[in-house]
Amino acid sequence: MTFKEDLRLLLKPYYLVNILLSLSYIIAKQVPFICSYLFAEDERELDGEELNRDTRIVWVVAFYTAWNPACNTFAPIYSQLSAEYALENLRFGKIDIGRFPDAGLKYHVSDASTSKQLPTIILFKNGKEVDRRPYADKNGKLVKFLFSLDNMKAAFDLNNIYKFCKTNPLKKKEKKSIKAE
Repeated sequence: MTFKEDLRLLLKPYYLVNILLSLSYIIAKQVPFICSYLFAEDERELDGEELNRDTRIVWVVAFYTAWNPACNTFAPIYSQLSAEYALENLRFGKIDIGRFPDAGLKYHVSDASTSKQLPTIILFKNGKEVDRRPYADKNGKLVKFLFSLDNMKAAFDLNNIYKFCKTNPLKKKEKKSIKAE
């Protein structure tokens, strides 16, 4: 095809509408007011603020990517764990580091296909990381971990954490009534 034939093809309604839609998407993403209005997301990246909002909450957080087969195999196991152990002060979260690469950098989880770090599960207590799987040994070598239901329960001592959280529930802050004098 010649250049003129290519241009004529681009001026057909199908291609013209697609070009206009693509350009409008790019413009909408660049204008903050329009972007926040059109592309508001309910999902948020887990950050230090969320972990420190209430340090009485124990978090079990899965770092994963949608394209990794090991993450996809682990997903139903993680769902089962969260359904079985979730309490008001024992919460389960997930972060897709393919979508939020900054979270992967912050928590030292590589999304490279050769890294063998996916999925990574991190246990946070008092807003601080206390355990993770897989983890690196003292030489920096990654220690392999088999993500099964029983291994997860044992590695993170979920039964004891659950018992502790169940016997120490979060107390609601009581509203103090102001007496008019």
